[in-house]
Amino acid sequence: MALQESTIKLKALNHDLPIIGECTVKIENQTREIEATIVVVKGKIDSLPLLGRPSLDELGMLKIDETGGLKDPNKAVKKIKNEHPELEKILHRYKNLFQGVGKATRDGKRYKFICL
Repeated sequence: MALQESTIKLKALNHDLPIIGECTVKIENQTREIEATIVVVKGKIDSLPLLGRPSLDELGMLKIDETGGLKDPNKAVKKIKNEHPELEKILHRYKNLFQGVGKATRDGKRYKFICL
């Protein structure tokens, strides 16, 4: 996957971020998969990658329909619990790592995702 030249502009407070290029990648969660443009920024940035609001919306992670459900799946959904009996044990053992929407841990630090 080669980077293409990008016309996207990103800012951080008072200055532009130096963009190296962009590429299109497949992103998927448990129920949906999409193609999204990823912008690569020059330099070492000690932060988690950000997904923009359009990508989160396409992944069904923002919109709740009138029935209270998430966006309809656009790929086959597997029932994990029945196929992998050990999964429940792993989820229970590491439950502190699998709690909360928009949260992650890295090197013992907690992070919140930011939607653009």
